[in-house]
Amino acid sequence: DKVYFTFLRTRLEPIIIIILSIVMCAASFQVIFEGVRSVIEDIGYFRNVSGYAYEKPPIDINPAAISIMCITIVIKIVLSILCYRVSTPTMSALAADHRNDVVAAIVALVFGIIGSKAIDGEIKPKELSVIDPVDAIVISLYIIICWIPQIRLHIRNLTGYTAPSQLLQQLTWIAFHHSPLVRKIDTIRAYHFGTHFLVEIDVLLPNDLHLGKAVHVGISLEQKIEALPDVERAFVHLNCETTNNNANSNSCNITDNQDRQRLNINFKPILRITCGFIVVSLAMAWTAIVQHLIYSTGPNYSFTPKPCSKCQKFNNITVAWQIPSYFLIAISEIFANITGLEYAFTQAPTSMKSIVMSLYVFTSAVGSALSFALIPVTVDPKLLWMYTSLSIVAFVIGIIFYVTFRNDDIDQNRVAPEETLADPPKQGDI
Repeated sequence: DKVYFTFLRTRLEPIIIIILSIVMCAASFQVIFEGVRSVIEDIGYFRNVSGYAYEKPPIDINPAAISIMCITIVIKIVLSILCYRVSTPTMSALAADHRNDVVAAIVALVFGIIGSKAIDGEIKPKELSVIDPVDAIVISLYIIICWIPQIRLHIRNLTGYTAPSQLLQQLTWIAFHHSPLVRKIDTIRAYHFGTHFLVEIDVLLPNDLHLGKAVHVGISLEQKIEALPDVERAFVHLNCETTNNNANSNSCNITDNQDRQRLNINFKPILRITCGFIVVSLAMAWTAIVQHLIYSTGPNYSFTPKPCSKCQKFNNITVAWQIPSYFLIAISEIFANITGLEYAFTQAPTSMKSIVMSLYVFTSAVGSALSFALIPVTVDPKLLWMYTSLSIVAFVIGIIFYVTFRNDDIDQNRVAPEETLADPPKQGDI
């Protein structure tokens, strides 16, 4: 019903793709689990473990099955090509699904034939038949790697991610050259609304302009912007003032930390969050060192049973060794957590700040839930390895985070300040 769901399609497409991606990843994880179990059983079978009640099942690959697989591969290739020719997010997701099916079918067919011939003894050694479940694991990992970016992309679009700088520059040029009555562009906002963009532009008109002419300028500019293929809806706000009170928008006259610019420091949000991961990795590494010192100090060392009532309960080491750990953790919170809150709030559109902030805070709840998984290892003498593992994991996740999101580390000054917009940009600069 278009009366109640005006923009249903632009939101429904990303939701459907996210659900499809999650289903594909969940199915792939199940295949990985079954593949690992099959590999373990095959290893036990080939080692001839006594009492091992497992018989290697045959792999029946006959000409009919091979023919069906080949026909399926050809059909999937054709469907993938047809889907790629339609430039919509849904068809792109279907094209990626068909492409993954082609890769999976080819690999499964080749490895299945090799495994079947190895079991029948036509290929030596016979242990080569384990390649069949291994290829299932590899294919599943490939599918997960292909679908995770789809989940990330469409969740970003649903939460109102900022439009690319090319679109903002194009909108700036259109607004400047729309009418000679446009004196100045005060603010330009453009953000994702599902698969398309919502655009808001604040233009400054002469103080003595007739109301009818002003309305005509605004409506005609909205229609011109909505004619762009990626724009869902445009809103033009008319004003005659020269001040901008919206400090949270991606506006043309915003200045981002002038003191930092004077020092020529460009410490972007994603880089700051990455530094937070690195610093917390150092904090856990230092904590592991302190724990090693505790286990290396008497009188109890790493002796885990409870001491007698008259024995000294703690080792002879000062608590001051823990100060650097708390200091580094506090620094990492400033880099990662505070920057994340700032980034989530400033990059979200006005109408979606509550949703985006709720999603960000939800990650803290997920982290608290995951901490329960570490309860079994928070006992002596496992603490040393727990802190060491946390240090390694934090460092690796920090690197993965930066590699994955470094392209989103946008400069807040990617749109020129208001002073530079006094002269309209040239079309060749867009």
